Amino acid sequence: MNLRKKLLLNSLIPLILAILMVGFIIAQMMQIQSANKSEVKNLVNVQRLDGDVLSLQQGLGTFAFSPSDANAYVVTNVMNETRKIIGELNENLTDKDHLKQLDKINTKFTQLEKESKNAIQAKSDFESKRLSLRTKGILNDLYYLKKITNETYESNQLAIKKQIGFVITSALLGSLILLAVTGVITFIYTTRITSPIKKLAENANRIAEGDLTVKLESISLKDEVGQLNEAFIQMAGNLKKMIEHLAISSEQVASSSQQLAASAEQTIATTEQMSRTMQEVAAGSDHQLKMSLESAQAVEETTIGITRIAESATQLSELTSDTVSKAEEGSTFVGKTVQQMTTIQQSVDITDERVRLLSNRSKEIDDIVGIITAIAGQTNLLALNAAIEAARAGESGKGFAVVADEVRKLAEETNTSAKKIGNIVNEVQRETDLSVQAMEDVRQNVEEGIQITEDTRSKFAEILASMDRMSAQIEEISATSEEISAGSEEVAASVQDMAEVARQSSSHTQVAASSAGEQLASMDEINQSVNQLSKMATELENIIGTFKMD
Repeated sequence: MNLRKKLLLNSLIPLILAILMVGFIIAQMMQIQSANKSEVKNLVNVQRLDGDVLSLQQGLGTFAFSPSDANAYVVTNVMNETRKIIGELNENLTDKDHLKQLDKINTKFTQLEKESKNAIQAKSDFESKRLSLRTKGILNDLYYLKKITNETYESNQLAIKKQIGFVITSALLGSLILLAVTGVITFIYTTRITSPIKKLAENANRIAEGDLTVKLESISLKDEVGQLNEAFIQMAGNLKKMIEHLAISSEQVASSSQQLAASAEQTIATTEQMSRTMQEVAAGSDHQLKMSLESAQAVEETTIGITRIAESATQLSELTSDTVSKAEEGSTFVGKTVQQMTTIQQSVDITDERVRLLSNRSKEIDDIVGIITAIAGQTNLLALNAAIEAARAGESGKGFAVVADEVRKLAEETNTSAKKIGNIVNEVQRETDLSVQAMEDVRQNVEEGIQITEDTRSKFAEILASMDRMSAQIEEISATSEEISAGSEEVAASVQDMAEVARQSSSHTQVAASSAGEQLASMDEINQSVNQLSKMATELENIIGTFKMD
């Protein structure tokens, strides 16, 4: 799993847990609301049925006193309404005792309804009066139905209170678990990310300061951090090998420059001696012949020295090319390290954006809790209005007053629960803000790592520049050596002419003196180049000395 997926998983787990907890709370609240709504509806229908039976009693009494069509219409409407309410109760009631009592009421009402219709058609005042009195039996049964319905409602209210308590306890416990899980997951993931990066930054600082004795260890992570660590280990190993190779090359350069200096001094001394010999040759051909032999020997020694100089320059050029190749390879690894650090920085930026999105979702949950609180407050006001209307209704509105009071209590409990949920959401948002700060620390560490790697790249660039200058000087020395070799051949030819033609000693002496002067000037140039090469070798050794190898 790469670093991006790990960070996204770290952000999604707390969000999913929070959504599940909120969904559980909403489901429980909807279940409570549904159960309470059904019980309230049954209670209201029983109250309505009681009121309709009372109205039927009054209507039959009125019809017995005045058997008019208008009173008959009123009685018929009341019976139809009563039949409708009995049908609704039969559909909604689930308790066996309730249904049994309702069945008794239905049986009596059916008989009463049938006889009432006959009495209305016959306009019998006596029968209407008798039927009006029979409604008291139904009212007695309704009294018992109201009693057991109220008892069931109160029992359900206790169950609802317990369920609300369970929801509150579950919400608090779930919030604590959510906070604990979020804290542990955030701590584990940030530690596993920042610890290797911090260790890598410390090692990079030590290497940037020149300490190559840092002990680098592989880590078990398979993400970008693990890849970065492996690339860094490989870079450090290649850098150490390159520095060691440079140290060996600088020692060889110093040794070769010393040999060149010794050869140059010997050649200068030989050239000066040859010049003095040319002057003595002018004194006599015999002496000139003898000195010509000495000059030939000196020229041979000079040629050998120049050959050694050319060979050393060629070897030094090869070492310099190899060193430049190793330095370029190290610079390539540094570039890969910069790319890897940039990839990690992009992953951290994406994670920071996801964590900020989680913070915004927490704020939206807080807004939803505010809406629930507002709805609970409005429900409380509606309950108060219902209580006022029930008080106005008098005796027949007592049932509505009880319902209104229970609704008000439920609204207050809902408001309290919403506030607790709001506090929980605020706590989750605070933890999310801490996660945002942790991501910011990781980003800063990555930026520091990139800066340190860029410094290392600059060091490689300086080494490459120094090697380029050294290569140019070596090529110049090689060219000068070839010129000296050509001059030495000319001197050898002149000395042979002097030995063969003694008579032309004066002319050959002038040619030899001229060649000796040119050779002396060339040797001065070689001596200057050798001194400059020695100085560059010393500078290279000083640069290498800044790195601690053992």
